[in-house]
Amino acid sequence: KITFDPLPYQRKGPGTALDGGRKFDLSRFNQAYFDRLRSRVVEANERGIYVSVMLFQGFSSQRKNLGGGNPWTGHPFNVNNNINGINGDPSGNDNGEEVHSLVVPAITSLQEAYLRKVVDTLNDLDNVLYEMGGDSPVSSKNWQYYMINYLKSYEATKAKQHPVGMRYLYLGSTDDL
Repeated sequence: KITFDPLPYQRKGPGTALDGGRKFDLSRFNQAYFDRLRSRVVEANERGIYVSVMLFQGFSSQRKNLGGGNPWTGHPFNVNNNINGINGDPSGNDNGEEVHSLVVPAITSLQEAYLRKVVDTLNDLDNVLYEMGGDSPVSSKNWQYYMINYLKSYEATKAKQHPVGMRYLYLGSTDDL
């Protein structure tokens, strides 16, 4: 069982998620997550440290060789973990790599809202670098380009702009970058 807390979305149910906690409400952000993010970036800034903020993680969207474990079971976009009916695995392969694609418009909208919330939380700080995703699947390249452009467009309406990048794609090559 792999869990992370806090996460960006509130867990108020009703119902129980696959990890035994309450189901996520993907329409409501968990302010504690964003408060902690901001406090840590502020603290790093006070020490002269730049922070690379990884916006999305690919770990949960692909089965791993972890003694048979599957981190997708804990993802908020797993239809069994949210009250909103959001299904991040329309292919039904129990991996959820579709959350790093543009296949499910409702998920793309949720991800755009999340990006806006992160930018609104950190925009006034000078020590921020954004990384679109860590270990996202190689199939996520177009999604990452879209999200990078979306973040840059949104941040262009703000006082400050920050570098945005992407990194190695899981099972990909440097040519993908």
